[in-house]
Amino acid sequence: MKKYKIFFLLVVLMACKSAKQSIVAENAIVNFTSDCPKEGTCTVKLLHNKAVVTKTDENGENFQYNLIADTTKTTIVYEYSKNVPKGIMDAGLREEIVITIDNNIKEGRFTDFQSAVFGRFCYCKGYTGYYKIKRSVLTVINKNQQQYFNFQFKVDDVPQITQSIDFSIK
Repeated sequence: MKKYKIFFLLVVLMACKSAKQSIVAENAIVNFTSDCPKEGTCTVKLLHNKAVVTKTDENGENFQYNLIADTTKTTIVYEYSKNVPKGIMDAGLREEIVITIDNNIKEGRFTDFQSAVFGRFCYCKGYTGYYKIKRSVLTVINKNQQQYFNFQFKVDDVPQITQSIDFSIK
């Protein structure tokens, strides 16, 4: 029984690695190259064969998204989390940018990219939740067997810290 407890403890400890700015997913490496604000941490995830589907309630007020299976798409999820001093409950802030791209996206500049969602979560009444990104530019460059992405966007509905993200996929 003692051996099982030690084995379980080792598995748990090995699973608790800190988040890095690049991950490996289905033979692709995503490197996050944007500057993360000093007062927080940033992560990026690559979700193969997933696409964003958005919906709004009947009043047009509550916007949300779901991920669905789609073998022609890949979704990139960027997250910024503000570091919060211990003991302060309502100082947190998290921003999330979710972008869906075609698996065979070509080099180019795409304006008002339709498959993009911005999430803002904090103790800031009236300024939290998911929002459709209506004004954006996605630039894709193919170089040295990598794809480089620059996504610039503006959300008119709420304040935002993140206005641009850069990453590459190899």
